Amino acid sequence: MKGHTRRRGTGWAYVVDLGPDPATGKRRQEWKSGFESEKAADQALRTRLGQVDRGEAVSRSTQTLAQYLIDEWLPSRRSKVRASTWASYADALTGRVVPRIGAVKLTALTPRHVSELYDALLVDGGRDPRRSPGLSARTVRYTGLVLGRALEDAVKLGLLARNPVSAVEKPRPRDVEMRAWSADEARQFLAHVADERLRALWVLYLTSGLRRGEALGLRWADIDLDAGRLAVRRTLVAVGYSVQWSEPKTERSRRVVALDAGTVTELRAHRVSQLEERLKIGPDSRDDDLVFASVDGSPLHPQHISTTFERHQRDAGLRRIRLHDLRHTAATLHLSEGVALKIVSERLGHSSVAITADLYQHATEHMQSDAAERLGATLLGTS
Repeated sequence: MKGHTRRRGTGWAYVVDLGPDPATGKRRQEWKSGFESEKAADQALRTRLGQVDRGEAVSRSTQTLAQYLIDEWLPSRRSKVRASTWASYADALTGRVVPRIGAVKLTALTPRHVSELYDALLVDGGRDPRRSPGLSARTVRYTGLVLGRALEDAVKLGLLARNPVSAVEKPRPRDVEMRAWSADEARQFLAHVADERLRALWVLYLTSGLRRGEALGLRWADIDLDAGRLAVRRTLVAVGYSVQWSEPKTERSRRVVALDAGTVTELRAHRVSQLEERLKIGPDSRDDDLVFASVDGSPLHPQHISTTFERHQRDAGLRRIRLHDLRHTAATLHLSEGVALKIVSERLGHSSVAITADLYQHATEHMQSDAAERLGATLLGTS
């Protein structure tokens, strides 16, 4: 890093050359005036150059953290990530970070600010204090990850010397308990929704293990009922109160899933009922070729489906699980029926078999025990 002193008015100043801006290529300089002598300016310059060399500061910009996050970083990410991902970034930064430490100058941000942010969110960061005075460790951790990613980009742009988030330990979330229904509980649920308009949707969740948005994004063009299979090509996601089409979660999520004969029968019956609904509505009916839609043909909001599931399981008197746990139920029941781990992984759209094995370790351990007993019975005559 280079610098020099020079006359400025009746006093002296120093100038530090900060190098070109990585984003624009323009030359950046830092000026400091008000020294009575060249010697004083030179001493200050040496101190400043030492700070830069040690990475203590890069710029004396008055830009606040809020200005950087809201005016620069979030807009720069909008075209680079999925709409739902961008919305989660915006929610974390505008709803949790900016109200607490947004007024701090970007260059003045320290690990202590970040640590105090985490503490505040854990203690009183809940949006509704009457229900939950603080946020979960998982939510606070995610907030830190987003903030850290934004500040890492600031470092790359030369706006910061180092990322203060990297110096602070993030809260450790407790593992979310993965719950799954037994086969009897799943049958009880299906019996409860026997006459429900979206019965085929609940059947599909339990037999295929599709994610919530994957099922809601299905078109009839994605399903071959004669061949008994469907293709996951897109997903329906909630972005705030609106819904948007998005790409599948990973490349492996874009997959073909085989359907059993019972599920095919349910989908055929659902198709007939849907066409009857459209005939009753007439020309005002919307036709987006959606397998599961509102009566008028418009997309179903994912949160509405989760809320409906909560109501159905409560009315059925069943053990409470999340809608996503229907996916876990499908996987666990597949494994308990002896379906190979690789096949289950492919049906779920996991990026690797290792992820499936880790998630369903409890089921695979039980399968190992059964396999050991069967082999022992065959070879040793034990039972």
